[in-house]
Amino acid sequence: MACRERSEKLSQSLFADMSVATDTQHYSSENTGHAIIVGQPIIVASCALIMAFGLLLLAFANYSSVHGGDGYWLFWGGILAIIAPAIYRLVGVRIVRGERIAILVMESTFLYLAKVVREPTSFSFSDEFAHWRDAGNALRLGHLFSFNPLIPTVGRYPGLTDVTVGVSRMTGLSVFISGTVIIGVARLVLYLALFCVLERLAGSRVAGVASLIYFADPNFLYWSAQFAYESLAVPLLFFVIWLVLCAGDDNRRTAWVVASLCSISALIITHHVASYALAVILLVWTIIASLFHRRTGCYVPIGLTIYATAGAAAWLAFVAPITTHYLGPVFNRTISGALALFLHQSPSRQLFAANGKVAPSWEQGIAIVSVGMLVVAIPFGIQAIRRQANSQPLQFTLILGCLLYLAVLPLRLTAGGQETANRSSEYVFLSLGLVDAMAVVKLAGDRTVGLRKGLASALLAVVFLGGVAVSWTFYERLQPDFAISGEPTQPIPAATALALWMEKNIGPNHRIGTDLVDDLPLGSYGEQMPVFGAAGEQGNPHVWQAFFPTTVNSLVRNEISSDHLQYLITDDLLVEGPQPTSGYFDPGEPALPGEKLSMSSLSKFDGVSGFARLYDAGSIVLYQVESQQ
Repeated sequence: MACRERSEKLSQSLFADMSVATDTQHYSSENTGHAIIVGQPIIVASCALIMAFGLLLLAFANYSSVHGGDGYWLFWGGILAIIAPAIYRLVGVRIVRGERIAILVMESTFLYLAKVVREPTSFSFSDEFAHWRDAGNALRLGHLFSFNPLIPTVGRYPGLTDVTVGVSRMTGLSVFISGTVIIGVARLVLYLALFCVLERLAGSRVAGVASLIYFADPNFLYWSAQFAYESLAVPLLFFVIWLVLCAGDDNRRTAWVVASLCSISALIITHHVASYALAVILLVWTIIASLFHRRTGCYVPIGLTIYATAGAAAWLAFVAPITTHYLGPVFNRTISGALALFLHQSPSRQLFAANGKVAPSWEQGIAIVSVGMLVVAIPFGIQAIRRQANSQPLQFTLILGCLLYLAVLPLRLTAGGQETANRSSEYVFLSLGLVDAMAVVKLAGDRTVGLRKGLASALLAVVFLGGVAVSWTFYERLQPDFAISGEPTQPIPAATALALWMEKNIGPNHRIGTDLVDDLPLGSYGEQMPVFGAAGEQGNPHVWQAFFPTTVNSLVRNEISSDHLQYLITDDLLVEGPQPTSGYFDPGEPALPGEKLSMSSLSKFDGVSGFARLYDAGSIVLYQVESQQ
């Protein structure tokens, strides 16, 4: 049958022999001689050395940035050194399957280490603090599902926390080291599962190129590498897709189905959006496979689709209903932003700019060209898939994913929809990888060297560099120098020191009013309960109303009283830095839009009855709320 004939033998596992199988029919018998067998380890070792040099450049770039220097070009040199060898080798024809996998694993591992060398001693990204708090709660309390003040939904999806606590208890390692290792292993699963899925659909050469395109996902370098539940869930998603492909084996179908059910269950309790994405993929896959089945008899994953859909819905309804409060505002902002842009009711947001800083012109140009090439290649890739005599249902399912990418791309022009467009990239780039890789391989041709291969390699390099340029604003890619300027997107060491002081001298779980940056170390290191509007609490607190007025008036006192705040923290860097786009104290706070916070707003608690200054570190001050009578 066509679907089964296109697949490799299903007995070949995820960790099958990586040194024997060759690429495609282009790899003739004379090309598998002694020279290639001897040369392969040398080539792989050379690629590893170049990538290691790139990682060293990234480490120097961060060191320079932390000490007041400019590591900008060192950063880009390091990124280019990591990706260039992989692109040049994987576009080629005469390369054994094992080398493709080895180079992919090396490149993706070095890209993960790029995140690690940015801050090798502790977590630093916003979501990481929430997961750190959740793991700390589980270790301290001895159970899961505790309330998480930073991201309440994290406590309802304990998959990552459970694994982290298990590793920490078995090895004695800290949460930071355990989490870093777990995400590193998860990334390895992602690389291998991604390659195996794509290989079964289009061969190892297309799979190698498609994996490179997936690495161009704007979230791949940093966001998907952080210690967060989605970083574990996306590899699980790809692993499930591979298992479902394998479930088409008549001889071993029961084993594959059981493995699929276990993996789906793990995914459901790990992350909300990833479980919904799996349900949608399986649903579309089932519909298309049902149409194919009439002619080819290919496997239809209807049972697994029902289980994934019902399981995700049941978990949402009975365990994590708070997810609707977490995701609802995101979808509302997306829809309102899209309608406003479509109806010309509001201008599009300024691209490549954040907190008053604009990316260099060359970055803007390469990002636009990168997105343009991804879009232009889609019809050529679809045409190549349609011309295959034995196309599979999953291939057509992924084609629809490319159409979804085109649909959400305009959302990047809106302030409300940008987050949705960005978060969807981890899923739609699986589709883009397969479809665009078909076009790239056709462009590269079958020659070992030549103009066409060089052109295809150059285009892939532009796509990847553009993905990095689209991802994080240029000034956030390296560790900041806290000694010379306040960084509004990342906690300063003084906030961490205050959090540790509070945990030691005051104790945990006090309700604190503070800003959206300093609340991260307070809620993790300090084990406190920062209060803000997105915390999922009853009463919908509006902490910003306690800070914006320049005097301690009745509005300030009423808000402090209604939010049951026990402590207040002010940080002068909020005034000295640019106005954050997401608010100072609450996400999307409506207070005085377009107007910066004033210094008098922060200093108004000094010498006022009901407030006692407990801690003063210069820019950051802790007040105890004594009485609001």
